Amino acid sequence: MSEVKEKTYCVFCGRFQPFHNAHKQIIDNALKIADEVCVIIGSYRQTPTVKNPWTYDMREAMIRSCYNIADNNRIKIAPMRDFLYNDNTWITSMMDIIAKMTNQSDDVKIIGHKKDESTEYLEFFPSWEYVPQPNFGGINATDIRIDLFSNGLLRDTAAVTPHEVKDLIYRWKAGNELFANLVAEYEFVKKYRESWKVAPYPPTFVTSDAVCIKSGHVLVIKRGMNPGKGLYALPGGFVNQDETVEAASVRELREETGKWMSAHDLKDSIADKKVFDHPKRDPRGRCVTHAFMFKLHDKGPLPLVKGDDDASEALWMTFSDVIAEEENFYADHCSIINYFITRLQ
Repeated sequence: MSEVKEKTYCVFCGRFQPFHNAHKQIIDNALKIADEVCVIIGSYRQTPTVKNPWTYDMREAMIRSCYNIADNNRIKIAPMRDFLYNDNTWITSMMDIIAKMTNQSDDVKIIGHKKDESTEYLEFFPSWEYVPQPNFGGINATDIRIDLFSNGLLRDTAAVTPHEVKDLIYRWKAGNELFANLVAEYEFVKKYRESWKVAPYPPTFVTSDAVCIKSGHVLVIKRGMNPGKGLYALPGGFVNQDETVEAASVRELREETGKWMSAHDLKDSIADKKVFDHPKRDPRGRCVTHAFMFKLHDKGPLPLVKGDDDASEALWMTFSDVIAEEENFYADHCSIINYFITRLQ
């Protein structure tokens, strides 16, 4: 019986928001040195934001549109979730995905350009040969998105974005309410950051969030204003100068969902707490949040809640619905909820 020939695979991971010519050059180079290229598209099921405006399907279409049938047959593409607070889970998920794409005996390489903390993952897989790549043309996806959301146009140069990708993006934004909403959010965040330029140093904001749980449900709100207008979120907000982070969590919970329980009783129901401080967790800037889990008695009906203050709506959501609505949650709030859910006894 003849042995199965060992294949060479090249792994390329990115958000591709959008897919641009530097990305294409790396895939082109990977096709030259490997039998097949495994493209991992990150930030899967993330809420559409100025940073992550396009879905996994849209980004896959961007990549596929730039290659012929023969090359596309050699390119395998798969989605990858973000795990902001657990590198080990991210690494394990990546290895599981690649294991399904390849055989155990195959030669696996990882290709990419080391530019900043966002590409630290290139050092997470010591068993894979690293194939370094230059920064082709100094192209930056952030600059491309700024052009799009500030004036509605992409840079008029074929050296930045493939024309196939430009066509897809222009068709996507035409008459698209999501594009209009993202433009509004871009303008809000831009003005917000400009208002803090007079500070003597870059500000770090401190917030407090409430994860209120009862009978397999968690209490959430819909944000009434930007950033994240209309998205699900945890009740919470900025900590006042004269209060503790715990007091702020209780106050915000009552202000945004109705005073259905006394502050004293809510404080007594606190069962857990944790700080969430990923540097990129909030579009407004560096924002550290102290999250508190309020564990209510499972007996009895769910309290009647009502959106108020910064919340347009308040509602109880089942744990399964939280997972199903992952891409409709603000910032990292879904990750925060999942953290506490997994710690429930």
